[in-house]
Amino acid sequence: MVDTSWRDRERHRIDSGEYSLPIWVLDANLFHDVQKAIDKKTVDMPEIRHHFTHVSVNNPAMLAYIENDTKGQADRQTPIKVGRYLNRFSEGLCEDRVREVVAAHNACFDFGEMEVATTPEDIVSVYTNGPNSCMSHSVSEFSSHIHPTHVYGAGDLGVAYIGGLAKPRARVLVHLKTKVYSTIYGDSARLQAVLQKSGYKPDEGCDGFEGSKVLKIQAKHHEDRWVMPYFDNDYGASYSKCGEYFVMSHECNHSSAQCTNGLDDDVGWHCNYCEDWQNEGDEEYYGEDVGTICYRCYEEHYFYCECCDETRHNEDSVIMNYYRWVNTDKRKPNGEGFIQERVQADITYCRSCADDHYLCEPCNDWYIEAELSETDEEYRCEKCHEEHLTETKEETKESDE
Repeated sequence: MVDTSWRDRERHRIDSGEYSLPIWVLDANLFHDVQKAIDKKTVDMPEIRHHFTHVSVNNPAMLAYIENDTKGQADRQTPIKVGRYLNRFSEGLCEDRVREVVAAHNACFDFGEMEVATTPEDIVSVYTNGPNSCMSHSVSEFSSHIHPTHVYGAGDLGVAYIGGLAKPRARVLVHLKTKVYSTIYGDSARLQAVLQKSGYKPDEGCDGFEGSKVLKIQAKHHEDRWVMPYFDNDYGASYSKCGEYFVMSHECNHSSAQCTNGLDDDVGWHCNYCEDWQNEGDEEYYGEDVGTICYRCYEEHYFYCECCDETRHNEDSVIMNYYRWVNTDKRKPNGEGFIQERVQADITYCRSCADDHYLCEPCNDWYIEAELSETDEEYRCEKCHEEHLTETKEETKESDE
């Protein structure tokens, strides 16, 4: 049997944006006839469905595709010129139309060399002219009087980009000395390839920007506030030793740098459920499905599973019944201690833990312990079990009579 698991790998690369899609996919309205021509050829060449055609990461002037299952398993991409691909794997396109597609591809993906903006003015231009993000808006969209990314121009940092300053197609914050880069925005596949060729490495340990200087600029019209962009990878802002700058740090003593309004905030954290800001020291809980949550969200929407010791959403809760002995207010005849009685109580489990116990079908309640009937091998709670035994005895008695 042919191993086709490699197809999941290629689908993930496309879905995650690691691959840039061909121009006829990106601009489907303008090039709908191109896709139809490829679909027409697919009737005779069904393997086209699994080409996973994309812009070549190593040479964006070309395409790349998986030629067959063997090459797919080996993760070997076949590079090919745009025109040659269309001539080979489409049907009905004239030469002029193929040339139009090639020209559109080159206009879209020929980004030229990578450049690095280092001055505050150029850095702001890259952000405002380039890929969309929370920091790509014009200064009028922020509460700060200048664009928040202006502060990156303190000397340690730069913004690498491709496509030209007027219309960057991809950008990323870089450390100029250590040559690490942060989160890529835009055409990540192309920029990542260029970065690696230029000797840059990803900030995999989330410590490559630790101590990087950013400008310390007081915000106008906002007393005691400072201009601050949103920092990726959970970096915050601390005071530099000299006090003239802020520095990026995970051990922040000034601001979490996780706001998108262009201003700093107090050191603290965001609740992942209600997304409200919480102050440092506020009570926090960890939900398996969401991460860190505040006390109010925990009280209203979450519970603590007393079986697995984890915090779960209320939708995952199951009331578990059990029996326990408790003291009454009546003393034993000998006067030593109190008489005990057996009472029913309940605790809350998550559904996964509840599945390890028993659902009594007659009363539709869950129990930590249950009685197994010998007549039908069904588990029931004590009450339903006694009722079942009584019914069984009566049925046996009637059949004997």
